[in-house]
Amino acid sequence: MWKHDAEDSLTAGFDSTIATAFGNGEKGELENLANLFSPRAIAGYRDALLSGLNPSCDAAIDVAWIDKRPIAYLKEDETGAELGDMMLVIHKRSADGHLRESRACLLEVKQSTEDPIKPVPVTSNESTLNQFAILSEWPPLYGLKTTGRNSAYLLKDIKTKPTKTSTGAIPEAWYVAVKPKPQAGVPASDPWMAAPAVGGASFEHTLGNLFQAFVQAKPLHHPTILDVDVGREYVTKHSGNAPHTWDELVTNIIWVAKKYNLPKSLFKKRGTRYRSGTFRSSSYMALVGMNGFAWKPLIAGVTVGFVVAWLIAQAFFKRKLRRTILMHLFTDGFEYVRQELQRKREIFPVLIFQVYDGEDRDGPSKRQG
Repeated sequence: MWKHDAEDSLTAGFDSTIATAFGNGEKGELENLANLFSPRAIAGYRDALLSGLNPSCDAAIDVAWIDKRPIAYLKEDETGAELGDMMLVIHKRSADGHLRESRACLLEVKQSTEDPIKPVPVTSNESTLNQFAILSEWPPLYGLKTTGRNSAYLLKDIKTKPTKTSTGAIPEAWYVAVKPKPQAGVPASDPWMAAPAVGGASFEHTLGNLFQAFVQAKPLHHPTILDVDVGREYVTKHSGNAPHTWDELVTNIIWVAKKYNLPKSLFKKRGTRYRSGTFRSSSYMALVGMNGFAWKPLIAGVTVGFVVAWLIAQAFFKRKLRRTILMHLFTDGFEYVRQELQRKREIFPVLIFQVYDGEDRDGPSKRQG
């Protein structure tokens, strides 16, 4: 499936895309996190995958957004801790689409105030330390909820049974940190860096390097922690029997992502997911593609009509409604989601890599069924 030099081409492609998506940092990690999911970035990730795959293979990118955040509880009467800020998922499929293998990795995102980045867990406030205790050890969890009004548990009695390396690293979660706002307008080199969820671990790998290791299921070599996998395989499960496992933890997070989709009012023409880097609405692209004298009066009339409608909206519509209308017309919703992700911490993105192996036509694997 992978070319002999796939590791280098994947890392270079991912890092180039991530560097292009780096913002000015004025709104901290949420701004830069949002930029990682722009239409341009999603298209770049797919190009990176294609550069590492043999010609007979194909790739696609999905982005799901949870309009809540997964919160893990160690005990019923204690404050919960967020299970990271985003999740990576990869589905490896045969040429005809049958699922062969799935992996997932939770990422905890930090905004570094210094360059070089302080070691894991980067900051030391109480919520950070509570979260680090879960992501670095994966002890038995009392339950999993999401933020919001619904107080019901998605799962209770979760025992992920993590597999540690000899140096204590667990692959289920990694830390990624974005460097501070560059000084004097000079872009930061390797603006996003990654480190395993081990106390005191330094940030030795770029985020592109982490993406590469994740999609190829290869470990990353850390100078003090040695080889650490990025993510862990999982099987889709909806068992009602406790204790629950890593399989059901990931399955339920993805289930929530499907339940709390992007606003249907913005994405009803295409469904509620981004896919493969094509995001402009068909109506907008048709208007852009119009040429010739015959269209000019129509375009002029539409423009005047839009300006008049906008002036009316300025006078009578609420701000949020005005913004929603504009985002739907011009960006097919991404700008809306980007602003929401910057504005509040409830949104949890899931980046899904889909890889189709043109050399594998044997049907579904026994593991996935």
